Amino acid sequence: MNESHLWTAEPRTAYLQWQTTEAAGADRRRFSQRSIVQHKAMFDRFLRHLVTRGVALATFGPSTLSHSLTTSKTVVRQGRPCPCGR
Repeated sequence: MNESHLWTAEPRTAYLQWQTTEAAGADRRRFSQRSIVQHKAMFDRFLRHLVTRGVALATFGPSTLSHSLTTSKTVVRQGRPCPCGR
């Protein structure tokens, strides 16, 4: 499976593969395992947000990202469950 198809068919797998093989921080070093776990959790939450809004990873726009961030901040601030079911 080529890389672009993997992002469409299995975005969680593609993200984890990218995160563990290519991603680097501001200092150009690889992320620690702890950071990778945290980043993966944030990406998974974003994917769930896309699903609840009926939007594909390949086609989401700025308003979808903004809504996801706003929703996440509200959920965390209020200490309540995520509206996406998790």
